[in-house]
Amino acid sequence: MLVVAAGCGQGATSSLTGTCFYGGAPIEEGQIRLFPIDGTPGHGAATRIEQGRYAFAPTAGLFAGEYLVAVSATRATGRMLAGEGLPGEPDMVPEILQYIPERYNQDSQLRITLKPGENEHDFTLSE
Repeated sequence: MLVVAAGCGQGATSSLTGTCFYGGAPIEEGQIRLFPIDGTPGHGAATRIEQGRYAFAPTAGLFAGEYLVAVSATRATGRMLAGEGLPGEPDMVPEILQYIPERYNQDSQLRITLKPGENEHDFTLSE
């Protein structure tokens, strides 16, 4: 019965590891999200990018198939902005901006195809 359920289920699980570079430098802190497309089962997954590296464990909920990839990262600009004026919050807060262009996140066309089991892929994003 378990074999039948696995055959009718979501498919073979996948893991994914690799690096993320933007403008020739590793992304120090960010996020990478995978959205299933073209009939790939599951809901996708997200993980942190730290010091240019990322990893989706086999338990992350990824399955063999095709995914749309979104990469994002923020950094402080050095400017201070007025806070929201909430009690207990500072009057000024650092300005934080998304520095990865929308073509790699909000309007991403990046795609990756995962095979069952372990996968490795490096993303080198240009400015």
